[in-house]
Amino acid sequence: MALSKRTQLYLAREQWATVEATARRLGVSSAEVVRRAIDMYCRQMPDFSSTAAKVAGAWKGRKGLPKSSDVRRFRQEWEKRPGG
Repeated sequence: MALSKRTQLYLAREQWATVEATARRLGVSSAEVVRRAIDMYCRQMPDFSSTAAKVAGAWKGRKGLPKSSDVRRFRQEWEKRPGG
C-alpha cells in the first residue's frame, strides 16, 4: 500500500494500548492496525445517498402541509421554551 497522506491522531491511552497490543499480536505496525480499523469501519457505514435520492421531493405537491411561515413560528416558539 502506497502511503498518500501522513496524518497525526490523538488517542486515549486505552486506545493506544489496544492498537499496540493488536499490532504485536498480528505482527504489523500500529499504523497498519489503524488503517485496517478505518477500512473496516468505513465498509460498515451505510450509504444514505441512494436513500436520500429516493425520498427527495416526496412531499412536493402534498396538500395540508404547514406554510413555511408557520414552521418558522413553531421553531421560534420551540427555541423560547426553557432549555431550548
